[in-house]
Amino acid sequence: MILKENLKESRSCSRGRLSGKPLLSINMAEELDRIKADSEEKNFVRLFEEALKTFRGDLSDDDISKGIKDTISEFRKSIFNSCSIENFQYHYQRCGYFFRYSAPSAGLARDRVLDAIRNCQELRFLLTRQSMKILSIGSGPGSDIIGLCSAFYEVNEIFKPEFILVDHNIEWKVYFCVLFYLLRNNNFGYASSLFRYPTKEPLFITADTKFRPEGDYLIALKTADIIWMKGLLSILHCSCKRHFVIQNVISSMARGALLLVVDSPFCDTFDEYSDILERLYSQKNERYSFNHRPAEDYGYGFSPSSNQIINVFMKK
Repeated sequence: MILKENLKESRSCSRGRLSGKPLLSINMAEELDRIKADSEEKNFVRLFEEALKTFRGDLSDDDISKGIKDTISEFRKSIFNSCSIENFQYHYQRCGYFFRYSAPSAGLARDRVLDAIRNCQELRFLLTRQSMKILSIGSGPGSDIIGLCSAFYEVNEIFKPEFILVDHNIEWKVYFCVLFYLLRNNNFGYASSLFRYPTKEPLFITADTKFRPEGDYLIALKTADIIWMKGLLSILHCSCKRHFVIQNVISSMARGALLLVVDSPFCDTFDEYSDILERLYSQKNERYSFNHRPAEDYGYGFSPSSNQIINVFMKK
């Protein structure tokens, strides 16, 4: 089991300690982390560019540019319901969204998960296992899962997770299948290393998370070791729907399972579930910026930054 020592404790001095290590060693470790992050983010760009080439088909650059423009327009109108099925009926719309947000989403996921690992003992302990089941709710094309995989592999190089993705839009399934194929058959960094020899191929379940879970989705909730939700709550247009989604998840998940939520700070209403969930870690508000550029920007480029932060909970 390879658990990197520099991830066992936070290197931050904000708690009045230096983790018992010389300052020079801490600075060197932080520089090494920056180098790793830069390398992995470049791998994300390469992966998603190659994936887009694979499934864009006959779409022109102008088609993809229009898809990006439509997506940006929906987000500017309102983030609520911006990712609904109605906004991704056509292939050009999905490709535009995929290009604009995939690499930054993976980079953000990696950054936030590594921060949680440094600061959450229960998550570090769980990652000493060789295998576990991870459920991604509201997965979309699964771009953020790539960043999650990168972070997990950096901590445990023999980690073999089983992934289950849940989304209302069945069209996203082929996108993740392409990503999975590319990762297994090429070298795109840590995520490729993790996916090369999985215990099981990822499973994609079509389900509307706003309704009571049933069937395969309910089974996945009951058996998952880690439940991952990134950006799902902030796109729901009212607090009652967010409450319903959260209530369905936490009432169905197993005791001792972890819930990792990456979302905007305004979505953190989890204190009202303190009788069911134990809050293990909450990240301070910190903006994430993705600084790499694509080979072709289609007139828009990547979404540059995000204020989403990570919270880690355990079912009591």
